[in-house]
Amino acid sequence: TFTHVAAGGPSDLAQHSDRALMMCWPYNVLDAEISGSGTWDATCLDHWKGTTLIHVGEWGVKPQVEDAKDTAPNPLDLPRLAAEFPRGTRSMDLPAGITTSRAFQDRVEREFQMVARVQLPNWHYVRDDLTVWERR
Repeated sequence: TFTHVAAGGPSDLAQHSDRALMMCWPYNVLDAEISGSGTWDATCLDHWKGTTLIHVGEWGVKPQVEDAKDTAPNPLDLPRLAAEFPRGTRSMDLPAGITTSRAFQDRVEREFQMVARVQLPNWHYVRDDLTVWERR
């Protein structure tokens, strides 16, 4: 094997603040609703005090006033290319996307500064990026 991966929870991150934290699709809003796991991705930041955060997944955008509609968009009108598709997944009425909670994203945007972003190949209607963040 390449390396050993130990099982643990958010509180175990306190022992590893000297390392970068990489979170790859750490949260799924649909799974969280079913399991009742809450916003554990945001809880990880309570325990981990390191400086470099690496995130792989969707990153939402705050909807503009004109975007805040109660009606879902017509799926036939959605862009077909990843480059045209906005960050987050408005087509699923989840402006923060499905891979991290809004609480996590809000906290990261407050406490960290994005220093790099790499657009990744994506499936249709998914907008995953690799982003690197440094603590302010």
